[in-house]
Amino acid sequence: MDFGEYPMMIARSGRMAFTTSTLTIVTNACLFLLPSFISKKLTKVSSTDKTKLPTTEKTRTPSTEKITGIPALDGLRGLACLFVFNEHLTYNLTQTFLYGYGVDDRRFMVQFPFLRIPWSGFSMVAIFYVISGYVLSYKPLRLMRAGDDAAVHKTLVSSIFRRGLRLYLPPFAAVLICGFLIWAGVFQAATTVFEHENNYMGLHEPIPPRLDTLISQMYDALKNACNMLKIWDWASRSISAGHYDLHTWTIVIEIRSSMALFLLLAATARLKHWCRLLVVVLFAFFCVATDREDVLLFTSGMLVAEIDMMRKHRGTSISLPGLPIRDVRKSSLEGAVWLMMFIAGLFFASTATVGGDSTPGYRILSELVPACFSDRAAFLRAIGAVLTTWSVANSRLLEPIFTNSLASYLGKISFALYLVHGNVLKTIGYMAMPVIYAITGDGTRAGQSTDGIVKAWVLMVLAVVPLTFWVADIFWRAVDIPCVRFARWLEGVMTNTGDDGYTKIAHA
Repeated sequence: MDFGEYPMMIARSGRMAFTTSTLTIVTNACLFLLPSFISKKLTKVSSTDKTKLPTTEKTRTPSTEKITGIPALDGLRGLACLFVFNEHLTYNLTQTFLYGYGVDDRRFMVQFPFLRIPWSGFSMVAIFYVISGYVLSYKPLRLMRAGDDAAVHKTLVSSIFRRGLRLYLPPFAAVLICGFLIWAGVFQAATTVFEHENNYMGLHEPIPPRLDTLISQMYDALKNACNMLKIWDWASRSISAGHYDLHTWTIVIEIRSSMALFLLLAATARLKHWCRLLVVVLFAFFCVATDREDVLLFTSGMLVAEIDMMRKHRGTSISLPGLPIRDVRKSSLEGAVWLMMFIAGLFFASTATVGGDSTPGYRILSELVPACFSDRAAFLRAIGAVLTTWSVANSRLLEPIFTNSLASYLGKISFALYLVHGNVLKTIGYMAMPVIYAITGDGTRAGQSTDGIVKAWVLMVLAVVPLTFWVADIFWRAVDIPCVRFARWLEGVMTNTGDDGYTKIAHA
């Protein structure tokens, strides 16, 4: 072979390598933009392309199942997030679901107990808090029962270190992405609808203004995101990232209540089991007396986790996952008890946001709420959140509802869905509403009949829900999972595992 052919061969091989590499990148990018459940199937079906997306095939999301052995709590959290999304989606169409039946002369089926659940956003947020309290305390409580003080200390230290990163990194990223998209003009059409046609539609969430430069826009977004760091203001329960995302008000409550829970766990770590249970019960009463619903819900999660641990340790036949069923009749009775508890929890969770304490069926219950609790309806919803979470965590009968593939998927993307749904509603949702009203009525929300509202809701779901889930799926894989892995990596890098001077002093 002529040596002069070598440069041509090298050039051709280089072009082929470049083409192959480019094709791989494009293929991976296209697969990444597909929903994870579709891209997984494509990568499994393909026998020639061995490239797998690291974010869809090789990563695992932080799961309740890993910590507690109760995957149903993941599904419950996912469905609760879906219902929060549904409430916000419906809010622009009507606020009837907020009212108790008969309050302000509003009488609709959606106001009935149980039927109201898919629109009971505050009850679903309360369920978030109870699940967090249960999950965050489950592993430390298990280690306390095992008498492993070193492992308890390590677990609590790790949880405290990573909790802030877990809660703050994804919301900050979401707000900054929102700021960039606003400056890029993605929100412009929705802003026009909000400013010029809102007089007859009643859109309630403002859109941040588009600033002159990208730097000023990003600075404004960062400044609003930093509002979520105001954890010292315990008097306020509605601190959020402002008009960039009003729904982030729960983040501050999550971080404050988590730290209060970790302090309670550390304080009771070396107590006897019954002493710890007594202290937690007394602290729960203290939360009621001081009107701290948020901390009460986290504490209640720890309380029911402690009770479950005690019952599991005694080897009872309660239908907890993994426990043997010794007596069929007793197991059936316990299953019926959990089911009744779940139904009661949904009834309490159906307490209306407006006029809940004066609604038929809830008026007498609200009179039993301690006078020191400022919001009687919120107290009833808190009871519903505890009963619902507790029953789902233990009932084998309810397990299939919350462990099927849809519920499991919702649980995985729940945090991402919560963070992105507001801004999707403020773009595609706002842009779609004039068209929807033109189709279903006379062009105004005031002119909508009940049938018109139902039709508008269906059209809104078709226009917004698929896109929201697609965006949430991408955000989950591109932001949420990497943030969790980054927090774990950062902890490993910064953790001192050697026997330094501090350790020697501590052991002296």
